Amino acid sequence: MKRIYDKAQNQLQNRLPFVLYHKPKSGQLVGFFQKEATLFKSHDFTQPGFVFAPFNGNDVVLIPESQSEVLMEDWVANETMADAVVPDSEHKGKEAFRAFGG
Repeated sequence: MKRIYDKAQNQLQNRLPFVLYHKPKSGQLVGFFQKEATLFKSHDFTQPGFVFAPFNGNDVVLIPESQSEVLMEDWVANETMADAVVPDSEHKGKEAFRAFGG
């Protein structure tokens, strides 16, 4: 899991898009790490990747699989990951999403 964590830190430092997710009842943590800072949008949901879609259906942002490095690792919850959470980051993320019209 250190590889995904290190990659996420690198993406943050370089201000590049990424997403991490864990499906229910799965032992895998998945990360989509976009290779460039381009903002991609999905209009018809036909491209493989990770989609951020607001409930109103406008401004659907896509991290395309073809433009990303996709990593999967076994999920093991530990104190290192819990300590890495920045309390203010949730509010900044919400503000950034609202700037897109979300």
